[in-house]
Amino acid sequence: MEVALGMRRLSIIDVSGGQQPISNEDGSITVVFNGEIYNPVVSRELEASGHRLRTHSDTEVLVHLYEDFGPEMVTRLHGMFAFAIWDSRNRVLLIVATEPA
Repeated sequence: MEVALGMRRLSIIDVSGGQQPISNEDGSITVVFNGEIYNPVVSRELEASGHRLRTHSDTEVLVHLYEDFGPEMVTRLHGMFAFAIWDSRNRVLLIVATEPA
């Protein structure tokens, strides 16, 4: 294994389906996440573009946004959160955190 990601989660949304880490279908992109994304329209946009979301967790949305937009995905997010995404194909670790309002 090239990278180890760990976190503790306060399970509020999708308690059973939101177990982390979450990866894309082929396991090449993996994310750990804590917080909340305030714009739920993002998940509907992903589904409209062909992604099949397996959970109702904010976490899975991040994996598919990264697949579509790479690091620029952060410009599409509104919320309070911190996450780390490991892209094993490109060997990139993206770490993002917002400041509390």
